[in-house]
Formats: sequence, structure tokens, C-alpha cells
Amino acid sequence: MPPSKTYNPKSFKPLIQSKSNRPSPVEKSLDLQIKYWLKRKDLLVKAVKYQKTNEFEKINDLIEKWRKICHQASNYLLNSMQVKIMHMGGHSAWKQQQKDKKANQSFGNESCRENLSDFVNSEEFTHLSSYEQSDLMEQLNETLNESILENEDEGTFLDDQLTMHELYRLLNLDYDLIYN
Repeated sequence: MPPSKTYNPKSFKPLIQSKSNRPSPVEKSLDLQIKYWLKRKDLLVKAVKYQKTNEFEKINDLIEKWRKICHQASNYLLNSMQVKIMHMGGHSAWKQQQKDKKANQSFGNESCRENLSDFVNSEEFTHLSSYEQSDLMEQLNETLNESILENEDEGTFLDDQLTMHELYRLLNLDYDLIYN
């Protein structure tokens, strides 16, 4: 039985017309109960309808579908990359080409380092306070360490073939998102 509610004559609209103009307390109570149970029934109908749609299962099905598509696209891309690498002269030749590209990119960084070392030896640097000098030196050391770590990361793959992990790393994609 629903909780009893107080009667508000302004909001009362009887579902069952009474013979007299003023509804009796029993009619009011019955109308309130009918409204309460109609709301509950509507809520249950909506819940059943939502449950039948299986939103959670649809989402999981879509996730699996797109993972499967990503697997297929990754395999296609890996195979085409391996064919191109074989035409270039093998995995070692491709690795050498990648190192040469990296060296050419780091050449710009080296010229930047030379400019920074010239600045460190200049009068402007000597006019800075010791705190500012130490702060600049720390920043220079951090950038050097980062570039060294990047170069070390490039040499971690020693396989004879391009692997899916290496391909995802080259493409800056998350391997675990697709395969785990």
C-alpha cells in the first residue's frame, strides 16, 4: 500500500467522477492510490523496455567489433610495412635509415646546443645571478638527458622483423588498448 498523502484540493483531479461535486475521503484515497500505482506501473514498463534493449551488451558488442577492425587494419599495415622493409634491403637497412633520419633531426638539436654553449660562455650569462645560472644549467642538463633517453629507446628493438609492438610505438598508438 502506498504511503498516505495529504489532500490538496487544488491539485486534486479525480480519475473517477463522483456523483456529487465534492469527492468523499474514500474516493480521494482511491484516486491517490490509483495514481501511485499507475506511476509505478509506468516505471516498471520503462525498466523492462530498457532491460530488453541490452545497452550494456550493445556497447560491448561495438567495442569487440571495433577491436576486431583494428586488429585487421594493424595486421594489414604490419604486412605492408614488412613488404616495404624487405624491398628496402631488410630490417637492418630500415633500422639504419631510421637512425639516419633521427641523426638528421638531432643535428638541429646539436646546433641548438652549440648556440646554448656559446651563450653559457658569453658575457650575458656571466652577468646573470648565480641562481639564474644554476637554473639554466639544470634545464640544459634535463634536455640533454631527455634526448639521450630518446636515442636509447630507439635501440631497444633488436628483432629481425618489425613487430606489432614496434609498429604501434612508431604510430604512437596504445597497443594495450587494442590487444588487451
